Amino acid sequence: MAPQEDPEERSALDAAKLFLTKLLADGPVSTKHIRADAEGAVLSWRTVQRAQKGMGIDAYKGGMNKGWFWMLPSKHTKINEDGRKENVVLFY
Repeated sequence: MAPQEDPEERSALDAAKLFLTKLLADGPVSTKHIRADAEGAVLSWRTVQRAQKGMGIDAYKGGMNKGWFWMLPSKHTKINEDGRKENVVLFY
């Protein structure tokens, strides 16, 4: 039997996922910018991080002095049931 989730916690996670989808739609965004916007949207940073993991959002270092960036996963990547990424081969 799966553990029951708090409906309020679930709606916060859904809000964080929508927030990230909109924020990252145009490409990579620095985590500093994401965190500042999350605070403005009254989303806890921990909830945003859980949304990132659940959505398979990629995080990468921009360079020596550029900090970290997040970007939406490739459309050729699928997140499996245990949260790991799988590459999907598409045939045209």
